[in-house]
Amino acid sequence: MFGTRRLILVIFAVVLCAFPAAALAERTFTEADADGVIKVRLSFPEGTIGGVTEEIPEGYEFAGTGHPAEQTLVEGNKLHFAVIGEEEIVYSLKGAGKPEITGTWIDLASEGDESAVETRAAPGFGFLAGIIALVFAVFTGRREL
Repeated sequence: MFGTRRLILVIFAVVLCAFPAAALAERTFTEADADGVIKVRLSFPEGTIGGVTEEIPEGYEFAGTGHPAEQTLVEGNKLHFAVIGEEEIVYSLKGAGKPEITGTWIDLASEGDESAVETRAAPGFGFLAGIIALVFAVFTGRREL
């Protein structure tokens, strides 16, 4: 019985860490290529209807997108995207380093509530070390963490 509880705790910890709660809209980046082009990926839940405005910092320029032209508007350093059922939008920027983009998301399905677009980062060493310590503690029977 005690072994079953340990197994359930480990499975629960792994699921929580492997599948973080999804935000309404999430942003990820690629590293700049040889020409200084960075790909920005916006991800949305399935069946999303809404809009995103991304504000690009100085020193970066919009280099294009595969998103339909009639659903994209570029105004200076602001990019506006209409989202009608897409699960992702990818656009390119040209510049050095990782840009500090700010963005807002309007979900029309939830009465137009506006929220920030989350930038997702890869888990760091401390996060992974904590998971390893949790698994070790569970399997060795240690109760203090």
